[in-house]
Amino acid sequence: MQAVLNRILAFGLLMVLAGCASPVLDGGSGTFRTSERATVVYAGGDPFDVLSRSGYAVEEYWCAAGRYANFAGAAHNVRLTRIPLPEGATPAWRFTFQDVGEAGLPSGLATIGATEERAVSASKAHGLCTIVRSRFPFLFFF
Repeated sequence: MQAVLNRILAFGLLMVLAGCASPVLDGGSGTFRTSERATVVYAGGDPFDVLSRSGYAVEEYWCAAGRYANFAGAAHNVRLTRIPLPEGATPAWRFTFQDVGEAGLPSGLATIGATEERAVSASKAHGLCTIVRSRFPFLFFF
């Protein structure tokens, strides 16, 4: 009996820890919050919006886009492109999984060379979360 209880407790602990490491769904409302506290709003998956917050750095928007791509099951090499919002939309950065070429907005990320990126791979965007966490560690104590 004790062995069964230990297995149940171990499984429960594993589920709690797994939940802490992944984005939290808000009951199917089409939003989730990343572990960095960014809010992503989606309707049908593509395009999707990372809502603006005062003082957000460029890397925070891309980090949230990378987290959403991971959440949505996109391949690591899929290209994320920032696209313009429609007039009067809620302040946010809108992203798409489709390569829209020159119609995409500049990424805003620092680059080496003369041309600025307009599309970033999902894995690179997700990798920017490390920079966000190291630059703003105080965000994760609350």
